[in-house]
Amino acid sequence: MGHNIDRRRTLRLRRTALIECKLGEMDRPALKIAETTDEYHKAFRLVYDEYCRMGYTQRHPSKMLYSVWSLIPSTSVFVFKSHLEVVSTMSHIMDSELFGLPMDAVYKDKLDGLRVQGRKIAEIGALVTQHKRRWSN
Repeated sequence: MGHNIDRRRTLRLRRTALIECKLGEMDRPALKIAETTDEYHKAFRLVYDEYCRMGYTQRHPSKMLYSVWSLIPSTSVFVFKSHLEVVSTMSHIMDSELFGLPMDAVYKDKLDGLRVQGRKIAEIGALVTQHKRRWSN
């Protein structure tokens, strides 16, 4: 039973679709929501590696980059994998009364206007692809 549940949570990609996108060398490619400690660790490590490489953050011993929003239960961390390797990641962060959104730091007034209207707001963050795989498609 547990194996079937996992299958529904993982989107496997057809080999022909990968070849058309010039990603034919991918091994068992899958797009899924991170569920295991290993998947979260690899996603946060990828964000750290690429943000350090681009100069967006400083190096630190944990070699992971995440925030309080990364750990809220309503946040979904998506990973695109080639077998066990996380190739890309993206976080979908839902607005919450307690934490708000990361972009509140810049756009709080505009976001509060939407909140007053009863609108649901989300933010996409930590959108990263391994440097060696960028521009391959």
